[in-house]
Amino acid sequence: MLQLFRRFYQQISQRTYLLLWLVVGLLGLITLYIRIKVIFLVNPDVGGIESNVIFSVLRMMAGYPLYQNPEQAPYAITQYSPIYYYLTAGLSRLLGFTSDDVYEVYSAGRCIALFANGFYALGFWKLARRIQFPASVAVLVAVLAFLLLPPQSYGRPDSLYNAFVIWTIWALVRWNASITTKQLTTGLALTALLAALGLFSKQSAICLPIIVSGYLLFFSGKPWKTFQFLGFFLLFLAVLYVSFFREAPSLIYANVIRGVSNGIDFVNFRYNLVDHYLRPFAWLVIPGVAISIRYLLFEKGPRQLLGLAAFGLFLFALVTGLKWGSALNYFTEFTGLSCLLVADALWQLRTIRSDWANVGRLSLVMIVALVLPVNAMNFNWERVIHKAIDLTPYKEEQAVAQYVTREIKKYPGCLIYSTQYNSSYLNAFLFRNCIVPQQDMIVGSAYELRTFDYTDLDRAAQDGRIQFLIARDGETEAPLSPPIRLANYHPVKSLNGYTIYKFNTPSAQLSAK
Repeated sequence: MLQLFRRFYQQISQRTYLLLWLVVGLLGLITLYIRIKVIFLVNPDVGGIESNVIFSVLRMMAGYPLYQNPEQAPYAITQYSPIYYYLTAGLSRLLGFTSDDVYEVYSAGRCIALFANGFYALGFWKLARRIQFPASVAVLVAVLAFLLLPPQSYGRPDSLYNAFVIWTIWALVRWNASITTKQLTTGLALTALLAALGLFSKQSAICLPIIVSGYLLFFSGKPWKTFQFLGFFLLFLAVLYVSFFREAPSLIYANVIRGVSNGIDFVNFRYNLVDHYLRPFAWLVIPGVAISIRYLLFEKGPRQLLGLAAFGLFLFALVTGLKWGSALNYFTEFTGLSCLLVADALWQLRTIRSDWANVGRLSLVMIVALVLPVNAMNFNWERVIHKAIDLTPYKEEQAVAQYVTREIKKYPGCLIYSTQYNSSYLNAFLFRNCIVPQQDMIVGSAYELRTFDYTDLDRAAQDGRIQFLIARDGETEAPLSPPIRLANYHPVKSLNGYTIYKFNTPSAQLSAK
């Protein structure tokens, strides 16, 4: 029996790379097919409240400022840095779309995200090659990183941020191998540029100058280069600021700084991060953290840098994950780097002339196989199978929006409130008049914490400026309560599963409860 098992083990171990390519290749093709279908998926949210981003893109395409006063109608918060918004709006215009082509603008944004995800995977291939991986193994690591991207990277600024994080690390690894003064200077400039682009994609990239400066100061042997890097970084920030920001500094600060000050939420941390990431991904998190610490303390050169980057990103994700609204996408880059580190540690066993080399290869096969159930957890997979491009729900909501648009012409300057935000296209169709489009942030955090002065919103709920309210049939109360209360409205139309309400007049009929 033991001899039979040993023969079976030898047969399998000799074909480990074939197994790896079969598993990763099959998963990669399936995922790429699904990702292409997701571009055209009729759903306003493929992950991370995508509707919040598209609302700001549509407003910008219609001529409104990207960053507006959150304390005035529409009480919107554009909570991310500007590059993704500009790219989505630019591609949409290039393809001939207008701000009224909601479905098409969604698809344009998802195209940009998929391209950025490919750029992210390419960064892992380049990193793996930098630490002397064979091209075939580097491809496996890159595909694994692509497979493990969370839904938040399918149509949001996260996609660009993910890519710039990995390419910044690659640029620093490349700089570390530089010899001439010119190479050292241009290498630092490239690293600073990529880090600045990351910060202008999403504010989370503030971790990049910290990680890069930490490496230069304490591990590179050239601590004075820290100041050169920071000089380049500040220069590129200034150029990007002038290039992308058109609004007053106070409005930029209100949106991208105060707008993400959502407070600490331990319940959210446990549910979204512990239960949905740290536990199911423990098979990767534990070795990823262990190897990163070992590389940081005992390796030199590129492996030490990768250890610092992975461990730094892990700690940064843990700390920022305490914020309300955080999710597993905070660990995206750490997850990809963990795949790289685990593959590197196992690949080094190839030099050991014993069965331990085969054990390492088989372990890598098992780790890859674990990607399958984790990848299947993505809620978009089922959506793309059943009527993924059925425009019926989209057309039905468009008809509701068209009816309300005709009605509001009787009330110039009036506002609209829809109780549906991430599960409906209504806010996108009605972006010129709808209010509180980012209900997850405002209802869940900002209004309660009074991050902003919502006196004007409270007044608008009572003085009739919010003339129409749209709710699903059967809803008994608007979710923003107070100040908007369903009791202050009466139904005027039922259409395609929605009830349209109109504000009660005179004011004596208002409900203050």
